Amino acid sequence: MNNQLIKIKEKLIKYNTVYNRLDIVLDMVDSFDLNKKDIKFLVPEVKMFDDIVFKPHFHSMLSGMGDALMGVVEFDNGRNVSVVGGGRGLYGDGKTTFEIGYNDIEGNFGVIGWLTKREITDVMLRVQVMPPIED
Repeated sequence: MNNQLIKIKEKLIKYNTVYNRLDIVLDMVDSFDLNKKDIKFLVPEVKMFDDIVFKPHFHSMLSGMGDALMGVVEFDNGRNVSVVGGGRGLYGDGKTTFEIGYNDIEGNFGVIGWLTKREITDVMLRVQVMPPIED
């Protein structure tokens, strides 16, 4: 599989945006049985759960939310996600489950709670291949 991945990566070079390269790679996930590591090899700029930098949630000190965490990740297509967990009122324990918020294609803000790290990565991948935000 390594030689196949190298050949695919060489062909992806002609696509100049993460959005375009990732869109093509995600179309191949099932055909080539790609995992997170393969996707990261093919599109190193792709962002996944492990790329989130968590900080104390800004409400944790004000409203007694305890050990609440939050991280915001911005993508090359102009979109972003907010991932939180661990505090009272949040939909995830901040260790194994998390809550993610993002704008869908129509611009509506949605929240999905109690997601695993893998499920958060899946949502992040879908957001990264949404059409770029127009100014």
